[in-house]
Amino acid sequence: MSNFSNFKARVKSMSLKRMNMYITQIHENYGANRLLTAADMCVCAAKRGIGYLDYTVFGFAKVKGAKRDTFLTYNKNVALSSMANDPQYTPFFKDKLKFDEAFSAFIGREWLNLEKADEKEFAAFCKKHGTVFAKYPRSFGGQQIEKIETDESTDFSALYGTLKENGQVLIEEKIKQHPAMNALCPSSVNSIRIVTLRDKNGTVHYLYSLLRFGNGTKAVDNITSGGMYLLLDKNGKSASKAFCDKTGLFYDAHPMTGTDLLSFEVPMHEQAVELCKKGAEVVPQVGYIGWDVAITENGPVLIEGNVLPGYDMFQNYNLSGKDTGILPVIHAIPGYEKL
Repeated sequence: MSNFSNFKARVKSMSLKRMNMYITQIHENYGANRLLTAADMCVCAAKRGIGYLDYTVFGFAKVKGAKRDTFLTYNKNVALSSMANDPQYTPFFKDKLKFDEAFSAFIGREWLNLEKADEKEFAAFCKKHGTVFAKYPRSFGGQQIEKIETDESTDFSALYGTLKENGQVLIEEKIKQHPAMNALCPSSVNSIRIVTLRDKNGTVHYLYSLLRFGNGTKAVDNITSGGMYLLLDKNGKSASKAFCDKTGLFYDAHPMTGTDLLSFEVPMHEQAVELCKKGAEVVPQVGYIGWDVAITENGPVLIEGNVLPGYDMFQNYNLSGKDTGILPVIHAIPGYEKL
């Protein structure tokens, strides 16, 4: 997509209310002139293909000139995915049923496909696990994922029919997360987003990781569903405050559990990175992957993989304090010098 096409799409979908919210935040944080900020946002949208949220997240109120060119934008992120990922093999990641089948050795949980399983198999699965998650195989952002509590009073026949009618045909055992991760936010499985990139020689590179967690009101941690995230250093230790896209606010502690977010450390982070590198060998034709990883008492497990990882979170200026983006790191990896 060209910058001009991207600009037209952003204008069509823009919310003046949200744009004004971000302009107000920038004004309050940096004392920047509102009109000049609005004008600069429009210029960046037309010239660099970024919207008002990216402008705010990247800290462009403070980051100027050539340093703006070091940020991985939406257009470049799409280009990177196109360079690294063979579209013939991306269904292994876009379809959760295909993912669970291909990565069965890495997911650490039992699952059931209602397109193949009958009512009796479904009932037996639920009776064994009690709490299950029903998913639409091709959803994203935590959409159409439902946490279901079952017991002896459950009408499994009716539930089976409803789920099939809704298209929620992937049924998974509940992940029992590590106590430290559960204390962070017990209502959701709190995941690590780990991004890897395979170079032209076949070596898998670890780019970065983030900690994502729910806000306490939903069973998912996805950012698009109101979740929050913070940056992690290479050892899995918190490297920033947490940020929530929905509110535009930053948090030192979890708003519901009170867990200190500035000192949080993810258990078994190194093992999680190694798990993703091993996972990257399963479908080598797909080289740019954003892995969602859960930490259980027995070790890290894969939740899913994404062939177009978010590009903005790790470049959040107000979290990292860095006035350069991640493009120089990507350019140093063989095969992506000209991205």
